[in-house]
Formats: sequence, structure tokens, C-alpha cells
Amino acid sequence: MPADLLPSSLPTVRRGGVYRNGAWWVTGHCMNCGVEGGSVPETGEIYFVCELCSEKWQAEFDTKLVPDEVFAALVIEEQLERDGRVLSPLEQIDQLTDPNSYLSILARSRP
Repeated sequence: MPADLLPSSLPTVRRGGVYRNGAWWVTGHCMNCGVEGGSVPETGEIYFVCELCSEKWQAEFDTKLVPDEVFAALVIEEQLERDGRVLSPLEQIDQLTDPNSYLSILARSRP
């Protein structure tokens, strides 16, 4: 993982969890020390830092980026390069339904 991206606070192997509001919720952990934190839907992401680590490392965390934000910026950059503008949501849906379109290929390439 590049040094400028925040690591996910979800464990690699997810055990347990709570079934709530029609979805399984799992607990995240501090991305620095591992202390248990908040819960998110199993398909979600969480970037959590406990209070002690926040006090000690906040300046460092402020320089990092959330992977979703990096990917969203890449999608916008690609649209501007190819189409000269950001596509409307309906145009994006059309692009994503075509498996050979550049947006569809980009979406599949995301780790």
C-alpha cells in the first residue's frame, strides 16, 4: 500500500459481528494500536484512530488520504481526460453497463 494512503481499520479476517438493520456489522480497530473501535456494515470501510493515538499521531494522519477519495479523484481525472468533462450519473451508468468502456475497466481494476 502506498505510504500516503490510510490503512483500513477492519480486520483482514472478519469474525463475529452483529446482524442489525438488514446487514452484518463488524467492529473496526485503531489503525495504529489495534484497540477496538466503532462498527460498520460488513461491506463498508472504517478509518479509526483511538484518542491516545490521535493525540500522538494526528499531524501524521492529516497528511494521509482515504483510498476511496483517491479512487474518486482518479475516476474524475479519467473522465476529464477522455470526455473533457465529468459525466452525469446517467452517463456513468451507461458507461458502467458496457464491459468494454473505460469506466467499466477502471472500476474492475480497483483493488
